[in-house]
Amino acid sequence: MKLLLVRAGRGRFGVAADAVIQILDPAIDPDFKVAIEQGEVVHRGRRFPIEDLREETGWPAVAAPVYVLLEKDGRCAAVGVDFADSIRDVADGAVAPLPEFIFARPRRVQALVEVEGDAVLLLDMAAIL
Repeated sequence: MKLLLVRAGRGRFGVAADAVIQILDPAIDPDFKVAIEQGEVVHRGRRFPIEDLREETGWPAVAAPVYVLLEKDGRCAAVGVDFADSIRDVADGAVAPLPEFIFARPRRVQALVEVEGDAVLLLDMAAIL
């Protein structure tokens, strides 16, 4: 599986690369507007509800420096992150369920993934979209 690696707050996350439409920076794209109060972003007239991953790591939800626009099966969302890193190909054997006795399960995370020796939290696309 291919994952886009992103950082948000203190967390490192993996996003299913096949659901990524675009990565946008509101500071440099005049067609991209962030409306935190309404809980959405608007890109070229299309509205995306915001999912801010920094809440998962205990950081306040504020306008993010970068947004990853996602779409799958007709549903869409904009995930606010601090940094989008790179796309990595990850073997299915590198995915492991979150151990219940160690982690209080974040509501948007479904598993741990080992990527180049580092543990990355795999986002639950069904919970986001």
